[in-house]
Amino acid sequence: MTFQDLMDTFYVNKRINNQVVYDELLAQLERSPVTPVIGAGLSKWAGYPLWKDLIKEFSEGTDCENEVSDCLDREEYEKAASLLEDSYGHGYLMDEMRKEFAPEKLDESQRPEYQKLLPQLFKGEFVTTNFDVSLEKLLDNPFTVNPQDKFQEYETLRRIQTNKRFLIKLHGTIEDPEHMVFTKESYDFAYGEDEENPYETKPLPRQLKTIFQSKPPLFLGCSLGSDRTCRVFEKCKGAEGFALLEADDTNSEAFKKRRKELREMGIKVIWYPKGHYDAVEVLIRQLAEDRNINTDMSGIDKKMTMEEQQYKNSSHFLGRDKIVEEISGYMDDPKIPAVIVNGSAGIGKTEICKAVYWKLKDKISHFSMPFIDLAGFNADDVIPSIAKKLGVFREDASAEQLFDMLKLFLTAKKKCYVYLDNFEAVCTGLKIEKQNELFSRIGTLTRLGLKLLISSQASLPIGKSVEIRALDGGKYEETMSFEKFAETDGGKLFIETLGRPPKPYEENSFKILIREMGGHPLSIILTATYCRQCASIDDVKNEWSEIEINIPNSDERDTHKSLMRALELAWQQVSKSKAAIFIWALHTYSIYPLDDDMISRLNEFVDKPFPKNDLRDGRNVLRNYGLIDIMDDGKAHMLLCIKKNLKNLDKTEKFKAEIELAFLAWIKWCGRLLKLGDDRKNKEYAENHKRALKWLPQCFSLVEQCLDKQEYNVLFLLLVDAGNYYTFDSVHSLPLLAR
Repeated sequence: MTFQDLMDTFYVNKRINNQVVYDELLAQLERSPVTPVIGAGLSKWAGYPLWKDLIKEFSEGTDCENEVSDCLDREEYEKAASLLEDSYGHGYLMDEMRKEFAPEKLDESQRPEYQKLLPQLFKGEFVTTNFDVSLEKLLDNPFTVNPQDKFQEYETLRRIQTNKRFLIKLHGTIEDPEHMVFTKESYDFAYGEDEENPYETKPLPRQLKTIFQSKPPLFLGCSLGSDRTCRVFEKCKGAEGFALLEADDTNSEAFKKRRKELREMGIKVIWYPKGHYDAVEVLIRQLAEDRNINTDMSGIDKKMTMEEQQYKNSSHFLGRDKIVEEISGYMDDPKIPAVIVNGSAGIGKTEICKAVYWKLKDKISHFSMPFIDLAGFNADDVIPSIAKKLGVFREDASAEQLFDMLKLFLTAKKKCYVYLDNFEAVCTGLKIEKQNELFSRIGTLTRLGLKLLISSQASLPIGKSVEIRALDGGKYEETMSFEKFAETDGGKLFIETLGRPPKPYEENSFKILIREMGGHPLSIILTATYCRQCASIDDVKNEWSEIEINIPNSDERDTHKSLMRALELAWQQVSKSKAAIFIWALHTYSIYPLDDDMISRLNEFVDKPFPKNDLRDGRNVLRNYGLIDIMDDGKAHMLLCIKKNLKNLDKTEKFKAEIELAFLAWIKWCGRLLKLGDDRKNKEYAENHKRALKWLPQCFSLVEQCLDKQEYNVLFLLLVDAGNYYTFDSVHSLPLLAR
């Protein structure tokens, strides 16, 4: 089928035809984003069945076969699925569904090439009613939400507003069959019992309506029959969408009636002839060509490099353009060996440095600046970490040898950029002799051409220091009008995070909170995020005023007063969930971001593991109150200043047990990891050894923490079966062995 064949399928006059709809779709894509809604038709290549075919096949030979057939003839698919469940039994039916939609069926080498254009055409969210994981593979394991879960509603809204890539699985996934929407009962639970009028109080239809009203949907591989997704769209007054649909006979009365129904719903259709399912490929390739996307697939699988992924901004801080420009200039100045970005916790140092990276990348050809997060590291780790990131590293080399290798490398290379984040972590408790040695070595490397960008709460005796101050200088006049408050950078950040302007009766509370937060970005983000969960800003202002704070460290560079208040607010809600505290503690003891799979694995090492639903709800609570940020890779990132304050917030040690459980879970998990990795008799030795090497920095960090806490019995649990793993990273392990 050619594109012209597709356009010729439906033509009434010069105003009513396929070409007109295509031109409108193309114009919409050029103007603003479109949300693809993917149906089962786009998974057939993998051997996954269409909805109707699946039910029919499952019913063959059962006592409900005739009744199911009648339901299918009437397009009552939900009822037919319920009959199957009654006949099979829930557990057995779910087992058969798992087999039918098994991820193992996916052979990426067989995926139609045109599908690789979809992530290029559509930049934001993807929506699907499919149970299979074909889209997860295509989109490279994106962050995924299940809109039946009310805790994910704000995350869905936030990602839609920022046009971030993520996947919305309306009816669940085969990887969690207990929460799939399949039978009439499950549809009633998800959408409400009135099939024609979805309950807008239900999380799924409410979120689906938000999606449809924010960006026009394009239905691909969907039949748009009598399903409830259509009923939700029908309720979106004024919304418009597009669809590619099969037409049996464009002259029949049935077709005319169908076209009229869809037109009244606001869906503009490109019709293709019955059985010509290659129309999807024809449409996608033409859209890509008209959008100047390379359709021959060369370079189509090019992904963002690991370095670029690390520099993706997790938050958008307003009013920072000038400081980013200033730091970029210093980084470009050959007379300045290092730029130290100073400021209190949560002031936005890391986000500013990330913006500097992209600024320099635009200016300097073949620019590279490895990202090194020093949280959990010590002074002995700095030079080896730089060596490793620059590719100048041997596992058997000592720290002294690595330093010499770096010097030779820089002499030949002339200039290299490196970013060191959370530098204050390596300065804590550092003796003056050790400090002098570290900065002397850094000075030697910078003179040879190493250019450093460093973010640190502590002032450092090298390079050019740039102080990061609060938004708007932290000054807000009490007499300012609400309008002027809303125009400040702090006010804009609050409103952007809240997702709406304050209501008239909230304006005074808004002004008070902005003044109290003194332009501290993280405080503003956390407080505005908290406001999203509450009835009004007034309620939050009252809670804020009642909080008594006690900053353990008198140096406000470490903990801003407004940040402690914002964290106390979040603590009031998070502390209602022991699972949330457990997950928070797991992050606190980790030097890496953690995904759900890792949290679940660590939970298995607890004597009485938390139920799966509790872990899910706990993570959602942390996310909903802004304490973790879920990135596109599905991993949860927690800022160091939030990690550090866990025990400060647990003043009465009410959750000491949960915090210790998390620490022990890490110890036991790492101990088992090292034991398996050292067992040469195990047939999976090679894979286990590789995993152990990958996690060695985390293991060494835990050893440091055990020594610092003087918990030698716990240290024994970690190292009793560790074998000779110290030999695989002598730079880190020798100082630990000395201790």
